[in-house]
Amino acid sequence: AQDLKNLAETINFIDPNIDHAKKAASILKGLDVITGDCTNADIFQEIRVKNADFFISVVEDDDDNIMSCLLAKAEGARKVIAVRNDQRYVDLFLSLGVDHIINPQNISIQKIIEDIKAVPIENHLKLKNGGIEVMRFRAGRNSRIIKKPLRDLQGLFKRSIIVGIILRDNDIFIPGGDTLINEDDEVFVLYNSENTKFVHKLFESSML
Repeated sequence: AQDLKNLAETINFIDPNIDHAKKAASILKGLDVITGDCTNADIFQEIRVKNADFFISVVEDDDDNIMSCLLAKAEGARKVIAVRNDQRYVDLFLSLGVDHIINPQNISIQKIIEDIKAVPIENHLKLKNGGIEVMRFRAGRNSRIIKKPLRDLQGLFKRSIIVGIILRDNDIFIPGGDTLINEDDEVFVLYNSENTKFVHKLFESSML
């Protein structure tokens, strides 16, 4: 974090461990150190992540890194970078809106800094190719897609709609054909821009 100081006027360092956060505060001069959990969306309002040019998640849990990046992106962070040891599903996570996924075994802090400097800023909810958007929804009680296996919903999803990630009770998982979406699940959906109204109606709930 200290090495990134030259890239921005303000850097927030967030750590879920209070003892580690106190130690970090004594070492990382000039940075704002906050104790909190980045899979909790409330923390993003506290640090005003909607104004952030970059959000980098480097906790030990791979899935927490992906989840916090998607939450930060949905809240308005322009670019999000996740550290992930498990390189499975990288293309999917990139398509959902994570801008960079870094394997810590193959990269240094200097490379991260170089990547940050090289990345242009663009609309954070539209993918680069062909009018594709990613949105986070909460499945409503009246939604047509809850309590049914995803494979049985292929008829509804024929309009280039993909359920990429589900967040349920702070657990994150990639759905399969047998997966059922429950009421109040937070669902990350990938779809063509022309299907926006249809997707909102399908979930019978407002965008998060």
